[in-house]
Amino acid sequence: MFDLQYPLALQNLEEGLDLVIENPNLKSEFYSLLGDVHHILNNNKMSDESYHLALEHNKNNTFVLNNYSYYLALRGENLNLALEMTIRCNDLTQDNPNPSFLDTYAWVLYKLEKYKLARKQIEKALELNSKSGTLYDHYGDILWKLNRKLQARYFWKNVLKLETIDEELKENVRQKLLKGNDKI
Repeated sequence: MFDLQYPLALQNLEEGLDLVIENPNLKSEFYSLLGDVHHILNNNKMSDESYHLALEHNKNNTFVLNNYSYYLALRGENLNLALEMTIRCNDLTQDNPNPSFLDTYAWVLYKLEKYKLARKQIEKALELNSKSGTLYDHYGDILWKLNRKLQARYFWKNVLKLETIDEELKENVRQKLLKGNDKI
């Protein structure tokens, strides 16, 4: 069940979008927010359309490039487009790397079964943020696919030691540790 505020947010964003004139960056931000809300509501088609429109107004919107790439990777859809966008995003931020953007790059590569390349990107992300449960979890998944099972379990166990992670991630990691992890 979704929060009842999201449909109201969509309405307000759509009304606000109509008020934006001759400001492509602001229009891009509105479409970006629409994409985020549609994603939360599991309306993938509208989310993708909103992100596409956001990029039409600002092709260098790094947050759109990142989020759109990550959501496509999570769904396992349009992975080549996701790869193009995450590469662009990380190229645009190479002077000030963002661990979340690097994680997205790694996750897209993971979904494309390019595990060695994914490992390089996730390790760069971990150098910038060594306290992220999501990064540890993704690193564990990548290591598992590289047949480094003991290392993978080590990183998954470290997720459970972090205090600032949500219960859904903790439960996901617990399941990986309990199962044989053959389906990761």
